[in-house]
Amino acid sequence: MKHRLAWSTSPEAVSFDPVLVTLAEGLKETVHPYAFVARQGFIELMGTENSAEKARVVLSKLIGPLRSALAHSDNKV
Repeated sequence: MKHRLAWSTSPEAVSFDPVLVTLAEGLKETVHPYAFVARQGFIELMGTENSAEKARVVLSKLIGPLRSALAHSDNKV
């Protein structure tokens, strides 16, 4: 079985604030489907055209959740 996200709006048109910030906060989740949605959504949004420019705008909001996920004690995170 392959899981995939079904976007109602194309990832290119999604506003990174608050969507990317929320997905970054979800990166420390370990329960399915939350962990899958957070990881896959983050990957897909960052894979869109001009994603670096869009992420730069919300970078200050991403630092905390990313740091928290990286420092998490659970190895699954």
